[in-house]
Amino acid sequence: MRSGAVILMLALLIPSASRAESVTIRLDDGGDLGFYEVRLGVYEALGIKVRIDGVCASACTILTRLPSHQICATERAELRFHKIRPAKADTIPADVLRTENARLLTLYPAGIRNWIATHGGLTDAFLAMPPHAVAHNIGRCLPDDGSTVAVQRP
Repeated sequence: MRSGAVILMLALLIPSASRAESVTIRLDDGGDLGFYEVRLGVYEALGIKVRIDGVCASACTILTRLPSHQICATERAELRFHKIRPAKADTIPADVLRTENARLLTLYPAGIRNWIATHGGLTDAFLAMPPHAVAHNIGRCLPDDGSTVAVQRP
């Protein structure tokens, strides 16, 4: 999946990725997990740095899997986790949903998995990781030099 042609195509689909050396996340409520897995691959392959400078929720949180030299958190960073919430939960067998939630946890670095476990695990409600814990788990950002592209999803 990470062939050069696929990465180029995906970079074109994620416009900020194709133009920036770094992106800043200020408000990202997440969305389709598959889309974020693709975004993670594009950012990693292109070496794009991610600054979390606000809320990164739901599927957005898997970006924490980026290598440590590609991701950082500001004093405003907050991660919000929850179990997978498919659009039509009644159509997905419970055992499949359990398997997918277990897979979701594997997408996070060990420190974040441990934090989630010690704070009650993934549930249907949001579990908010405060800024100091985010910075502890992914590292504090250096001051922004203005070269980042802000990403804010409506």
